[in-house]
Amino acid sequence: MKKRKWSGRTDGSRGMQSALISIFRVVDVRLVYAVMAIVIIFYIIFQRRTCKVQYNYFRSCYGFGCLKSVWCVYRNHYQFGQVVLDRFAAYAGQHFDILCDDMTPFQALTKAEDGAIILQSHIGNFEMAGYFLSTSQKRMNVLAFSGESEVVMANRKRLFEKGNIHLIPTQSDFGHVFELYSLLQQGELICLPGDRHFGSEKQIEVVFFGRKAQLPFGPFRLITQSGKKALALFVMKERKKQYHLSVFELNSDNEEISTNDLAQRYANILEQMTRKYPYQWYHYYNFWE
Repeated sequence: MKKRKWSGRTDGSRGMQSALISIFRVVDVRLVYAVMAIVIIFYIIFQRRTCKVQYNYFRSCYGFGCLKSVWCVYRNHYQFGQVVLDRFAAYAGQHFDILCDDMTPFQALTKAEDGAIILQSHIGNFEMAGYFLSTSQKRMNVLAFSGESEVVMANRKRLFEKGNIHLIPTQSDFGHVFELYSLLQQGELICLPGDRHFGSEKQIEVVFFGRKAQLPFGPFRLITQSGKKALALFVMKERKKQYHLSVFELNSDNEEISTNDLAQRYANILEQMTRKYPYQWYHYYNFWE
């Protein structure tokens, strides 16, 4: 199988990213959206590979026509640009509202003595929850790609720590796997992606948008093997400075479920959320490859 290529690193030099944070200390992020709406056009012109991937996504998953799919590609890149700008605006101290219909399942995990697993995904903007929500009753440990820029990692860590969230960078020797497992057994929360691979190529097949796709095997095997409770958490952009947090229970107490069935359950929820927010799909490679 051909390897999926994605850098996982935010664009821009260290100086550019630091300057952006300085700008957002005096300029509301919404003013920059207007500038970006034009800049995105030129970005798309020089990013034909990602554009082709997203174009095929809208054509095959939603059955959109050619012209509508082209417009959707623009909206997708524009939405992603907003998400990136929102992160830097948060670093600069700007506030965003995080709304949630029901936080009861998540709150139950923070109060329980046992450890639990939270799966996030690369749709929406999961980080925003960590910037503005607190898990003061129990620490949450979040697996993060270690190849990110120094500016992003430093600011991400600073804001996460305010909410009792600990970052665990990926390691080439898979040391992060043992660290996460140890923290889980100690009764803490661990959070990791359920839709992308971090090093290991072991996969599990699911049906996603009516086609076969591959999810990482590790997170789902960890849940079934440990017997811990698990949630899927999504943070989706809805308005200029507002996000909506959705929580889904992946298993219940004493439920026996196979690793394959659990992965398919997560894939079904991921598809449900993606259909609701089609422009916030940020996998810029062929997910079904």
